[in-house]
Amino acid sequence: MIADYIKEGKIVPMEVTVALLSNAIAEALSKQGATDAGHSIPEEHKAKWSDGKGRFLVDGFPRKMDQAIKFDESVCESKFVLFLQPYQLYNAISH
Repeated sequence: MIADYIKEGKIVPMEVTVALLSNAIAEALSKQGATDAGHSIPEEHKAKWSDGKGRFLVDGFPRKMDQAIKFDESVCESKFVLFLQPYQLYNAISH
């Protein structure tokens, strides 16, 4: 399904993207941060994964406010959002 959307140049529905993110986060939490390659996180960081808690960087999502609201409602509330517009920064610095 996702491949069809990409092949046709369409945007994958928000519900699908949020579900994929939710599944990936749940899987990472269940592994307590271990990677698919079997690498474990350092001992000093393991406490950060206890009690179902972890830290995640989600790059490129959300792109619109409705996606942010859906993610907050169905996955977890975002604690921090960083929105950069590099072209605006470049223009401000270069002029």
